[in-house]
Amino acid sequence: MLVSHDYKFIFVKTKKTAGSSLETYLKPFCENGIIGKKLSEKHTTASEIKEIVGDEIWSNYTKIVPIRNPWDMTVSLYFWRKRKRPFYYWLYRWFIKFRFKGIMEHRVTFEEWVQKKGVRGLNENNSIIYIDGEMDNYEFIRYENLNGDLETVCTKLGIPFESERLPHEKSGHRPKRDYKTFYNDHTKEIVAQAYERELKDFGYTY
Repeated sequence: MLVSHDYKFIFVKTKKTAGSSLETYLKPFCENGIIGKKLSEKHTTASEIKEIVGDEIWSNYTKIVPIRNPWDMTVSLYFWRKRKRPFYYWLYRWFIKFRFKGIMEHRVTFEEWVQKKGVRGLNENNSIIYIDGEMDNYEFIRYENLNGDLETVCTKLGIPFESERLPHEKSGHRPKRDYKTFYNDHTKEIVAQAYERELKDFGYTY
């Protein structure tokens, strides 16, 4: 979560959409505003941000939301969760949080993971973007056109655009293969159903 009063924008961070990279780029312009704590750990939802800043700021500020092809994003989410972590992290998740979800990716294949998550559990960005099931007036930055869309948003806000300042954070955890190679007809359809609303709103296709 980032809020800039100088440039009048709100950044809504979604999962596996280059959100951390965009967050790093935009953070310096939020000194007069709000910088959420533990940025890499917390994905504050749009409804939560609206409650924090109030209706007037929410309505009048530019709201920036990164998005990505759901099939590509799902592959990245799986391998991000599957990445190697210190052993104490798993002890923390297992004994303190009592959550199995965090280590499941280490025990199953991508196909099994998609099937276990299912239509209801797979879409983790829906609750971040939509407010009471409705889409607000957002400026979208598509992962597939990251530099171009960021430049457009920066121009609108009066922020300098410097492509060399945009980092590539949280990358390098998935194999360098086309996302389509990870799917079969069944898992492809599960993702399609999970992101049915987003596919319609954003126009993404397999």
